[in-house]
Amino acid sequence: MQLEKNELRNGRQRRNRAEIMIPALLLVVIFGCSKKPDLAGHWEGVLDVSSAKGAPGVPESGKLKVIFDIKKSDSTYAGTITSPDQNPQPINVDSVTLKEDSVSVQVNQLFVNFAGKMSKDGNEITGDFKQGPMSVPLTLKRLNVPGSLGD
Repeated sequence: MQLEKNELRNGRQRRNRAEIMIPALLLVVIFGCSKKPDLAGHWEGVLDVSSAKGAPGVPESGKLKVIFDIKKSDSTYAGTITSPDQNPQPINVDSVTLKEDSVSVQVNQLFVNFAGKMSKDGNEITGDFKQGPMSVPLTLKRLNVPGSLGD
């Protein structure tokens, strides 16, 4: 009889713990997984434009470093693009959007459109960099740079 009471008590204790743990785990999963990636920050990548070697502004190596500095104000993104191998002066971007993991950046002055997908950890964007008729793959990596617009 005593053994049955102990088993019954232990069963209730386990059930009570489960009743507490399951909702707690659900909250962790819901809030932990619903965190949206943040696009704000300093992003760098290298364009391989070796097919355009010899064209004005294209270095002999055929590689061009591209930097996007993105900041967020309320729910709107803004930023600049810099190609230090061509011109060290940043140029304002016209639009920056992030929908789920899809990123789009437009720079009308340069006829540039970048469209890519952000990695799950939010530290890399892989996509296509288009300028006029040229389209090349570009992977941007988030770097922690003090003083960048994303800080």
